[in-house]
Amino acid sequence: MIWTKRQVTDTWNTKTATPILPTPLPVDIGYYEGIIVITQFYTFLGHGLYEEAYQLLGSLARQHAPSLNEFVYTAKMWYKKVDIITIQPFYVYAEKHGGGVKQYRIR
Repeated sequence: MIWTKRQVTDTWNTKTATPILPTPLPVDIGYYEGIIVITQFYTFLGHGLYEEAYQLLGSLARQHAPSLNEFVYTAKMWYKKVDIITIQPFYVYAEKHGGGVKQYRIR
C-alpha cells in the first residue's frame, strides 16, 4: 500500500457561515499538516493499520518509541476501537479550558 500526500482544500460559504474566532488562526501551514497527521494516525489505529500508524511517528517520537514489532504488539492490545470525536486547534482547547494561549507558551 502506498500513501501519498494530498493537498487539502476547504471553502467557506459566506452566505451561510461566518466563522468568528477568539484569536487569530496560526499562519504556519505545518500546524495544519500536524492536525492531518494526527487524524491519519488515529484513523490507522482504528482500522488496525498499526504499521502505517508507526510510520507516521516523527523522528523524536521514534527515538522514544518501541520497535515496530513491539509497537504493533502493544497497539493490538490497546486499540480495539478508535473513535475520533474532535480534533481542535490548541488555541480553541486553551480558550475552552479557561486559559488564553499566552498561558501555555513553551519556553
